[in-house]
Amino acid sequence: MRRFTPTAIGAPGSFLPLFLVAALLPLDAPAQDADAREAYGDAQLAIERIDFESAIEHFDRAVRLDPEFVEAYIDRGLVYRRIRDYGRAMQDFDRAWEIDPGNLRVILNRGAVYAAIGMLNQAIEAYSEVIRRDSSYAEAYSMRADALWVAGDVDRARQDYSRAIRLEPDEPKFHFNRAEMRYGIGDRAGALEDLTEVIRLDPGNADAYNNRGSVYWAEGQLDLAMRDYTSAIRARPDFPGALYNRANGFRRAGNLQAALADYDESLRLLPSFSEALVSRALLHRTLFHFGEARDDYEEAARISPSMAAAFNGLAWIAASCPDREFRDGDKAVEYAVQACELSGWQEPAFVLTLASAYAEAGDFEQAIQTQTRYLDFALSEARRVTGEERLALYESRRAYHAPGPTLTAN
Repeated sequence: MRRFTPTAIGAPGSFLPLFLVAALLPLDAPAQDADAREAYGDAQLAIERIDFESAIEHFDRAVRLDPEFVEAYIDRGLVYRRIRDYGRAMQDFDRAWEIDPGNLRVILNRGAVYAAIGMLNQAIEAYSEVIRRDSSYAEAYSMRADALWVAGDVDRARQDYSRAIRLEPDEPKFHFNRAEMRYGIGDRAGALEDLTEVIRLDPGNADAYNNRGSVYWAEGQLDLAMRDYTSAIRARPDFPGALYNRANGFRRAGNLQAALADYDESLRLLPSFSEALVSRALLHRTLFHFGEARDDYEEAARISPSMAAAFNGLAWIAASCPDREFRDGDKAVEYAVQACELSGWQEPAFVLTLASAYAEAGDFEQAIQTQTRYLDFALSEARRVTGEERLALYESRRAYHAPGPTLTAN
């Protein structure tokens, strides 16, 4: 499944994918060596801990002890797929097929690899082959629906999700996956319906609470979104995505210290979470913590060199920071141009920052040209008024600096 990413800083986080973990050994599977079965069980426990390196080591031991252990090959292939080592994943699926020709899990997971590397037609054909061999295989319908949706065939995807649910109405992940599609095509009511059903079937499902919170956010129902984000965190305290989403909600509500605490915890759990770094930087700017903001933007740009918002944040600090210690016009222009190029010059806020950067660097002709380009975008009336005021500032050969903290007398 794909992951939805935030489209703007302050937007809720993503829908989070379910990972197809190793299946329990079927009751009718051939008897395995006892030590091999123990190693297989240890591998499954490692998967639950998201310790994929250890899982692979345990699967290695299982197949050394029993070279005909089909399920160990399949499930090691699943782990390789999860860590994007698709070549080794296919090798394991091929070995399982040699031992057990016709094994439907092999065909299914070959399809999943094809989908992961963008070979959607091959993926759809693999899932269709499973369905031809067993028309009651609900997982195959659900996975084919995923591929059809990515391929843009929404009608067939909708049909396949519905078939999977009819076959196994109490399987939460089928409702979860259909909710993702429904959200993606703008059917928020349908997404809410499916996610509510997931929660009914699996009350501890943190992903479902988090995703339903994102739907409520999109619907403008902040209170319900925050309730669901909190439920997700209660179900899984080490959930960076839900913490990030709740932090955005606290920031929207003006509870800045609570927002900062959630951003901090999200980043403690996942230091490479670049969206959280940029959002925390924006919060630091609001709190006039410009050094911390710059540090977060720099780290986000290092982790995600194609993240335009990180470079725009660095440009804003270098161009418009109230504290002159942080201003540097030449660096501001460099950062702002990079942000605009990364966004294809289609993000008005980044063009606005570039105009400020040129003004800070003393190039007012370029500042005027760029500010005029900003005003050519379709803007709200309030933004247009602010933009025209900024243009007049540059025409008078003055740079724009954001207001600093207001001092109050005792």
